[in-house]
Amino acid sequence: MNEPNGKPNSGATWLTLALALGAAGAYMLLWSLLGGTDGCGPPGHSTSGRIFGAAPFVLPLVAAGIVLTFGANRRWRGPTLAGATIATVVIGGMLEVLIFLLEFGAHLCGE
Repeated sequence: MNEPNGKPNSGATWLTLALALGAAGAYMLLWSLLGGTDGCGPPGHSTSGRIFGAAPFVLPLVAAGIVLTFGANRRWRGPTLAGATIATVVIGGMLEVLIFLLEFGAHLCGE
């Protein structure tokens, strides 16, 4: 099924980038909300700590689920759907690792 502009897989790149950036933005928001007064995050044994620790893995997977759902509804071809899904997870994960390194280093955590 063709998109309004006639291209069967249009929107895959933009959706991938938007969801990867959205996952990274959600991680940054979680860091600011749960970072605590020292900015290093909550204790790992607490509920907030478990959420904080799982977020870098869960958020890109949620974004990938959205890409899969959207792409299946738009009847994207297999390679396009697989590529968009993998790219969403990889780009979102890389951005979240970058955010983690910047925040962890900025607040001198772990010393």
